[in-house]
Amino acid sequence: MEKIQWRQNEIEQMKQLYINNQPIKIIARVLNRTPTSVNKALSRFGIRQKRRTILEKATASNKLNDLANCDIYMNLSQQQTAQEKWVTLDFVHAWLRGRNVNVEKVVCALTHKIHFAIGSARLNPSALVMLFNKKRLEEGLTICWVEKISC
Repeated sequence: MEKIQWRQNEIEQMKQLYINNQPIKIIARVLNRTPTSVNKALSRFGIRQKRRTILEKATASNKLNDLANCDIYMNLSQQQTAQEKWVTLDFVHAWLRGRNVNVEKVVCALTHKIHFAIGSARLNPSALVMLFNKKRLEEGLTICWVEKISC
């Protein structure tokens, strides 16, 4: 089986998703890779250690400021730090619909939790944000942070 080389934008996206505690299966799906290749890449590119360091520092001090000021976190993407953009989940939904992604917002009658549907696939808000940022990266745009979802 032929190995597919990792592009720099894929590595950065994998790093963001992993540091934001997204499951390996979701990261693999977003990057169109196997969970095994994502697991190996996390180790190969030193990302697995970075999340552990960030989380240990944040947990030890129990302050959000420590996470925001952590050198590793600040250097994840200098472009993102310089152009950090926060948006709402409604903006994400509208932006995707504007790109002809047929995504529907659904509120559960029992729990009142919001999820989204694309055809027969159901997505939780975090998965929708990953799709949104993947599409933004494909268009050469920077990723956005989503209020109440992104850390």
